[in-house]
Amino acid sequence: MDGLKKINDIFGHDEGDIAIKEMAKILKYSFRKGDIVARIGGDEFAVFTSDTDEELIETVQNRINYFCDLFNNSSNKQYKLSISLGVSMYNNHSDITLEQLMIQADKSLYSNKRIKKL
Repeated sequence: MDGLKKINDIFGHDEGDIAIKEMAKILKYSFRKGDIVARIGGDEFAVFTSDTDEELIETVQNRINYFCDLFNNSSNKQYKLSISLGVSMYNNHSDITLEQLMIQADKSLYSNKRIKKL
């Protein structure tokens, strides 16, 4: 989730909690019913999906952007919700661990955050 620290600093932690809950709803609406959406701490969420390909990732990103825009345009909040994504893919024939997948996703996330700041 982008900008949570700023929301907490300017509007308070109660408002930050509201923003986290709204982002969780956005993620839940954006992914499929069988996908697992979890907050892993602070401003970070993890989503585990199956049968995912590049097309689905793009579709989900579009849904997230749509629901963030919907919130931002209708909430009357003085802040905007957005999120940067990091993606890693698991191959059934791979020996990669969950920890390694999370590290790959984290690197992808920070790469996307850098691009957003340009």
